[in-house]
Amino acid sequence: MLSYEKSYYALASFCENMGEEIIPFIDPLMGKLLVALQNIASATHKAFLPYVERVLEWMKNFMVLTNEKDMCSRARTTELVVIVAMIAEKDKMESVLPFFIEVTIFVITLSLSP
Repeated sequence: MLSYEKSYYALASFCENMGEEIIPFIDPLMGKLLVALQNIASATHKAFLPYVERVLEWMKNFMVLTNEKDMCSRARTTELVVIVAMIAEKDKMESVLPFFIEVTIFVITLSLSP
């Protein structure tokens, strides 16, 4: 078994066995997960194409978070969407890009409000 496979199984087992004790670690784990997706997309370029639609659909959930504590996750999500947009074909981005642009503008406006 390759070391990255062992790492995956170790993380999966860790998360699975913690139950509700994992709650304090959700935010840092999600941040690391977003960074990992960024790195995977950047490193694999066109090989990432089969995952573009699924990842973008998942990223919509992060973009609509409005709590101040979620700002880092939204920022990392925005970075990931930009990376994916640079990799993806135009036809895969045309339908979803307006959503990400609108939400980004909304979140910026929200964060600038007193």
